Amino acid sequence: MKVEISYFPPEKIITVPGEEATYPFEINGEFQYIVEFSCYTDSDYTYTHEEFFCNWMDSPDYYPIYSLAEIYDFQQAEYEELFKMQNIEFNYMKGSRKNTFFVKAIIRSPQQFKEYYPYLYGNGSMLNLSLWSLKQDVFRLEEREYESTYPVKTTKKNLPD
Repeated sequence: MKVEISYFPPEKIITVPGEEATYPFEINGEFQYIVEFSCYTDSDYTYTHEEFFCNWMDSPDYYPIYSLAEIYDFQQAEYEELFKMQNIEFNYMKGSRKNTFFVKAIIRSPQQFKEYYPYLYGNGSMLNLSLWSLKQDVFRLEEREYESTYPVKTTKKNLPD
């Protein structure tokens, strides 16, 4: 297995969405760095990354883990069932696209992480947002207005009153 680790120091990270940003979130609070991991396997065993991360995160010193993921509406019931079965605290809000939601979860144990990691990985593999933060809650779910230079298509649903 090959592991690629990308390190982003604070001075290289844009924390407030600007005109060019297409992501619907901003980073709040203090942080030391952001790290991105990618795993590549040459074998038929496609879950090597899952075993690697779950073993790595087996220490209770890493918890709680706060996660934020973008999911599709057809996944919502499955996520809710998982969270209830694993006693994972969560909440969500409507996403920026019509069929998406943002779900925030608090993972408090290695067992919860082991059950939830395949979902986080799966979302990232579908090019959806999939983030997590160790010990620090840096994610807020709330509706906000922002300005954009991109034109908004006027439809009957978004005409002003």
